[in-house]
Amino acid sequence: MIPPNDLRIGNVVLYNGYDARIGSIMQPVPLKVSTLSDKWCVDINLGGIITCSFDEIEGIPLTVNLLKKAGFKPFCKDWQLKGLIIHTRKRGFVVRKSMPIVKCLHNLQNVYYWRTGNELSFKTKQDGM
Repeated sequence: MIPPNDLRIGNVVLYNGYDARIGSIMQPVPLKVSTLSDKWCVDINLGGIITCSFDEIEGIPLTVNLLKKAGFKPFCKDWQLKGLIIHTRKRGFVVRKSMPIVKCLHNLQNVYYWRTGNELSFKTKQDGM
């Protein structure tokens, strides 16, 4: 499960094997649908809006191919996009030694936003990829 404070609207996650963009995030409230009652939920876009719990989504593991797809270019042994450098280390991808590993696509999207003030352009099939 992805912790609720790790996601932002627009992040791309995995739902039942499909890349899906987060449309909204809802805190736990009592609902008529018992499977979603009192759980953190998200609305995702999969050719239509689906509401699901955080238990049903997962992060998309970050790979070199995803970095390329997001527009990052090789920079020495690392990757760069508009001034943000992602370092390749044995333990994974990092922005700085003191920062946590960037494990998933949504983490990369968040780091990019925090560092540049812009959204990371990443298209899913539902976006017309």
